Amino acid sequence: TIVSASISTPSPQTFSAPCTSNVFETVVQPSVLKGRLSCTAYENEPRRMGGVYCYQRPVHARWADTMEKVAPGLGYSRHAVEVEGREVVFGREEVFQTHVGEVFIYVEGAKVDWGHSIYTIDDSPANILKNKAAGGFYLNVLLGCRVAVVFVDVINKTITELEVGEEWGSGVLGGSNKEGLLAVRVSNPTDPGGIMTYDHAGKSWVGGLRRAPLVTTVEGYIPSTSTSVSWEFMNAGFEGKESPAAPDSIILLPPKPDDAKTPLIVVPHGGPHSMTHAGYIPSYQFLASLGYAVLHVNYRGSVGFGEKYLKSLPGRCGEFDVEDVREATRLAVEKHGLDPDRIGVCGGSHGGFLSGHMVGQYPDVYKVAAMRNPVTNIATMTTATDIRDWCDVEALGAYDFGNFRAAGKEELAKMYDASPCRWAKDVKGKVLVAIGMKDLRVPPSQGLEYYHELKSRGVGVKLLRYEEDTHPLSKVDTEADHWVNIAEWFREWL
Repeated sequence: TIVSASISTPSPQTFSAPCTSNVFETVVQPSVLKGRLSCTAYENEPRRMGGVYCYQRPVHARWADTMEKVAPGLGYSRHAVEVEGREVVFGREEVFQTHVGEVFIYVEGAKVDWGHSIYTIDDSPANILKNKAAGGFYLNVLLGCRVAVVFVDVINKTITELEVGEEWGSGVLGGSNKEGLLAVRVSNPTDPGGIMTYDHAGKSWVGGLRRAPLVTTVEGYIPSTSTSVSWEFMNAGFEGKESPAAPDSIILLPPKPDDAKTPLIVVPHGGPHSMTHAGYIPSYQFLASLGYAVLHVNYRGSVGFGEKYLKSLPGRCGEFDVEDVREATRLAVEKHGLDPDRIGVCGGSHGGFLSGHMVGQYPDVYKVAAMRNPVTNIATMTTATDIRDWCDVEALGAYDFGNFRAAGKEELAKMYDASPCRWAKDVKGKVLVAIGMKDLRVPPSQGLEYYHELKSRGVGVKLLRYEEDTHPLSKVDTEADHWVNIAEWFREWL
């Protein structure tokens, strides 16, 4: 059966692409490539999985008129776009199962080599065309603990990094104009930064830093403790990094109190195949301004450190990531003289998963936890989440996209053993659980199950329910409420 899928293009126009019913879902980001319209088509059978944050879905760039692959030699191709009259495809020869994975850039079918693995932030045709410059285009990639800006030269088939300056931890592209001027938003963990302009033709930065009016307006109202927070990279030496000397953690340090040691809040990121970069994150600067050291840990499985590092976690979830968070904590306390008796942990999604592990496996170290939409029992999550594959990949090591079935008895046992609920009986600290009741990614039942078990065991636990919010807990009223509650929770118990 042939059906038509109406797709919005970057312009107000739409087009119809023939596709086999129920097999392909043709998505946004079509692009004109040498006179033909290409698009991105995801395979939906035997079950359509959630797509947000998940880039490993069976997918190919296809010609919109025939649905044939633009790059038939690749096992995975995400986008195709024309730059300087040349075909540029983002893809790789083999598929991957972690939600984020290394991609390669092919120009006219030839792979562009670089000295690092390439993990892109937004390689959509619309974004590529927005950041074009003579000879190629600029692109954001995840590199170590940074968001880096690189220039892809499609004529000479090279990739070079654009240095934004040592004082800035990350640079995010904002677009270019016809004069070859590129806008880059720079920041670091303690400074929201602003916009810098790069002259592509002159190969130089021009005009200095321009801050947003809001930042300059509120500066007089910011507590002095906030403006005096410092930050630095740390290298805990986790195994498997393509560059062993590259930092894998970031720490924010408030001024040291005169009469006491500084307490520490450890913040493992979600995913797990994502990373925390050295850019400005208001919520964690907020915690640091209250007098807490804040430690971000890019444990094994994080992106930006090479494929070996990334692929080491599936099948060892709840083990390698837990070990790395514990080691980074130990190193931070030792290096900066932090208070070993006042350590908390705070995280969402997989960060909430790790928060549960830390207070369960190391109850005498981590005294307080604040979780947001946490994964607490992978075995019970399999039938309710929109990303069933995550459960299999992280707990078992792999998922068969072509064979959807219920998990078996032994598989469920492995999922349970990898979960924080296995250690709930050992939790002694105070635990705050925040839940978005419309979350499809980590079902609300996960946090509720954990909350009720801790409560039945007499653990000090509090539940925050946000009836209209989803996985990120990002509605304005939700975000304000739960971060104030998190701050109050740590103030009271840490």
